Amino acid sequence: MEIIKGGFPARYGGRTSSVLDISMKEGNMKKFHGEGAVGILSAKMTFEGPIWKDHTSFIVSARRTYIDILAAPLIAMANKQDEYSNYRLGYFFYDLTAKINHKFSDRDRIYLSAYMGDDKFYSKEEYTSSINTHYSIYDSALKWGNLTAAFRWNHIFTNKLFANVTATYSRYRFLTGADESGSYTNIDMTLNPPQWVTTTEYYGMEYDSGIKDWSGKITLDYIPSPNHYIRTGGNLIYHTFNPGVLAYQEQTSITKYDDRRFCSFEYSAYLEDDIRLTRRLKANVGLHWSGFTVGDEFYNVWQPRVSARYLLTDRLSVKASYSRMAQYVHLLSNSNVGLPMDLWVPTTELLKPQQSDQVAIGFARNFREEYEISLEGYYKTMSHVMEYKEGATFFDVSSGWEHKVLQGEGRSYGMELFVQKKAGSFTGWVGYTLSWTDRQFDEINGGERFYYKYDRRHDISLVLVKRFGENIELSGTWVFGSGNCVSMPVGVYTAANPVTGNYRIYPVFGYKPNTRQRIYDYTRKSEYYDYGKRNSYRMAPYHRLDLSVSFIKKKKWGERRWIIGIYNAYCRKNPFYIDIAREIKAVDETVSQKYVYKQYSLFPIIPSVSYQFKF
Repeated sequence: MEIIKGGFPARYGGRTSSVLDISMKEGNMKKFHGEGAVGILSAKMTFEGPIWKDHTSFIVSARRTYIDILAAPLIAMANKQDEYSNYRLGYFFYDLTAKINHKFSDRDRIYLSAYMGDDKFYSKEEYTSSINTHYSIYDSALKWGNLTAAFRWNHIFTNKLFANVTATYSRYRFLTGADESGSYTNIDMTLNPPQWVTTTEYYGMEYDSGIKDWSGKITLDYIPSPNHYIRTGGNLIYHTFNPGVLAYQEQTSITKYDDRRFCSFEYSAYLEDDIRLTRRLKANVGLHWSGFTVGDEFYNVWQPRVSARYLLTDRLSVKASYSRMAQYVHLLSNSNVGLPMDLWVPTTELLKPQQSDQVAIGFARNFREEYEISLEGYYKTMSHVMEYKEGATFFDVSSGWEHKVLQGEGRSYGMELFVQKKAGSFTGWVGYTLSWTDRQFDEINGGERFYYKYDRRHDISLVLVKRFGENIELSGTWVFGSGNCVSMPVGVYTAANPVTGNYRIYPVFGYKPNTRQRIYDYTRKSEYYDYGKRNSYRMAPYHRLDLSVSFIKKKKWGERRWIIGIYNAYCRKNPFYIDIAREIKAVDETVSQKYVYKQYSLFPIIPSVSYQFKF
């Protein structure tokens, strides 16, 4: 796995952010091997070996966390509001990876690989009134996942030239929904005389969004001499975008909105060269071109790339880079309170592709092959970034999603300091990033710049590992990150309309003191929130400490470890999301209410024990 945060080589495209390049290892063609771990929080297994010795091998890996089951009682206690409600909240994920490779000859190999994984957050709240006239269950869930499969043929023409031909299918899906069911005991004024009537009701909402891609890619790698490494290639992707299908259900009636699909083609080609100019100077120079067809519109962007590294001494180097990037898929995030929901939507005939220009410069210094320190700064400008209009969300069904968004400008800049100790019985690293990310839209926030949802002013990671001989290893990790920026209501106003004709009287969840008589409201009311400036509120910072100790034992058949750990050692209640709640009080026949912000947190302090093995 390699992360590239600046100086992107020309072979990478389609994104304006960092690149995470993941390569799957190949199964052992000679012997069968395995490793795994079973604990109270999660389990994982990996097996590899030959199918046909020296010709065909496989590797398969899977993992599943069940931390939601263990943490459920603790989370319920942490989020419980009163004696009348019962709250559950949890999160889990799983993934499965598999790969087969076959060697036809010394010049030809084929690879077939697949990945499948899902993450799910869910919550459930049950409420029973003090005199049992109201009972309700509220369920909500947030789920996202990927499925991908790839076939690759590798052919070696000469010892200086080889090619890869790859066919890929991928599917991303995002699904969120909520439903409420319950029974209500009300006075029905349509009856003569009025009577108490128990009514059962059900309301549900679901939002389904996703992307499917079919792609084909050809790449050539040519090494004419030790001073040049030339890469070239092309790619074609057929996209099917489902920006979102919103479905409402009331009792047995289902209504769907905005279920249009967008189909498009994306093209790309590149040429790059790793050049060693002198013993101290090395550069990567390249050009990436990409195009996108949707409807009658064709977009294309030329993207030059250049990066260089110069050795000032044998231990001190300086590097600099410039990159232009283009992206045809837009991230659309809600900035208001509530569950965090990120959607990926396409470039269309109305919405242009996003572009960025980034420059970076940095220094790196090694000390006695044991220590490494680096300092790097960057500045990036972005055009045609996307944001919801004022007051719009993807739950607004009055118009299609294209008419709910605006495009504007963005900036991101900062610096990163990284110090690492790589050798010895005591190892570890500390990384600190100071950064700013903002947006500017003529029709949002009065045209003023505002911080983006994922603006993270400070980001710190500290990892320390201490080994005691060959059998005991102690480790600790501490992370800190500034909270997300969100838009919070600064007030609320109500528009009241009297109910006429045949009507029911709606409860307001209040009771007269010292009586069993329910208080009712004789008007239907519509509430509207008054938001302040865009993203002017920052959530509490995220930080936690994880500790573990490993007891290692070498065996004839391999290695085993017992690991005892503590997740979130000082039980920090980190914010997952913030919502708005109403506190209602009844004094005599007067009902008063006030609005409060309610923070929902996931995992408290969680101890863990796991057994790991390798053979």
